[in-house]
This record gives sequence, C-alpha cells and structure tokens, in this order.
Amino acid sequence: MVGKCAGMEKEACMHFRQYYRPETLDEAMKLAARRSNRIIGGGLWLRQSRRTYGGVIDLSALGLDKMERTDDSFRIGAMVTLRQAETDGELNRMTGGAFSYMLSPVVGVQFRNLATIGGSVWGRFGFSDVLTLLSVLGCMVELASGKTFALSDFIAQPYDRDILTGIRIPVCDCRVACRAIRNSATDFPVLSVAVAAAPDGLRVAVGARPGVAMMRLCPESTPQQAGQWAQEVFPVGSNMRASAEYRRELVRVLVRRASEEVL
Repeated sequence: MVGKCAGMEKEACMHFRQYYRPETLDEAMKLAARRSNRIIGGGLWLRQSRRTYGGVIDLSALGLDKMERTDDSFRIGAMVTLRQAETDGELNRMTGGAFSYMLSPVVGVQFRNLATIGGSVWGRFGFSDVLTLLSVLGCMVELASGKTFALSDFIAQPYDRDILTGIRIPVCDCRVACRAIRNSATDFPVLSVAVAAAPDGLRVAVGARPGVAMMRLCPESTPQQAGQWAQEVFPVGSNMRASAEYRRELVRVLVRRASEEVL
C-alpha cells in the first residue's frame, strides 16, 4: 500500500511503499544503501516532493535526538529539532543567544518542533538559517560511516547513501552575532548573516544569497571595513523575494551591524 499525505493527492506530495523505523545504526545503514529508500529526517520538506519512494527510513529510534556537552565540544544529534536547539540554555549561553535569535523566526513553533538540525544540514538548503549560523562555529559533520567533514567541505560534497548522525561544535572563546531580513514574519529570509570573532579571525557567513550559505575569514579590523569587504566577496542573486542589487546592499549593512556586536 502506498502511503500518502492526507488531503494532498493533487498537490506536491511524497508517496512511499514501505515505512521503516530501524533500531540500530547498522540496520539503518543497510536500508539507506538501497537506492529506492530515502531517509525522512523531520519529513517537512521531503513530503512536498512528487516522487514515490520504495521506502522511507525514520531515524527517531536511534537516540540521535540528544545534545551533549564535553570539555571541548558541544554535540547536536541529527534528530534534535530546531525548537530544542532554539530553547537550549547551555547552547545559547555558549553562542550568546545566537541559536535562539536565528531559529525563533523559522515558520512557527509547530514546524520547529518537527524540523531537525540533521535534515537542515543534509538538505543544503539555500534559505537555511541553520547553515548560516553553523558555518561560523567551526562545526564538524559526523556520518554513520565514521567519516567527518568540516561543514564547508560537507556542503560541497555530492549527496550519497551515508547517514548524518550529528554536528559537533568546538567549544571556544568566540563572540557570535546574527542578522536576518524577512519580508514578513515566518517567511524565508531575504538574506541572513552570522559573524563570529574567533581565535582564527573574524568569520563571516552569508546565507539566502539566495544560494547556500558561504563562510569566509574577513581580513578587516573595523565593522565598516568588514561590511564593505563582504559586499565585494559574497556573490548574490535575484529571486522572488529580492533583487541582487538589494541583497548586495543588505550584505554590507547586516555584516557591519553584526560585526559591531563582536569586535
């Protein structure tokens, strides 16, 4: 029997023939190796696709919905929801409230209670506030195969049959500030910016360009200079939410404002 999204037969909707809820990571890896299967994560974006899958894989029984602090890192499991990260006191203390600021405008609480950090990272969505913020935190992406990638390297990788199990953020003495512009509350961002004053320099990330978030080390020493530099370095484009010209000006202004908080 093919599973369907109730009431959406005529709209964009995911169909599937089999539902799997593996209880071990090995079992999940074997299921994911079948090309007809698909990991659903939070399932919020995948359900809008028009494809029919042989099976969908639910990772909710694997214990990937936890956050763990060690002496040198903060690990976020792949099934941790945006709402969990948004409201976690320790994670926000470490980042100066950046997770709360960046995630609280995303659609609505009901959505954020379902959408997962792992799904946001794996999807490499151009509109992702999550990727913009994580890009300046020096994150490592952990996969079930044992491979790890710096987030920027992972974003550039092609999709494969591996499973993202978590994100590891190194604990460091860095100050973080975020800015985002939306045309209306809960809408996708027109542009999002994250800036971190870290030991290796001033990290600047720009997302919703409208392409996937990019991070660069800024060589400038003042907020005004950082804004001008970012305007020249980060490529932007046009879409239904804003023109490239408008985004280019937003890059300068938002990077300057975020830099004022951390420099």
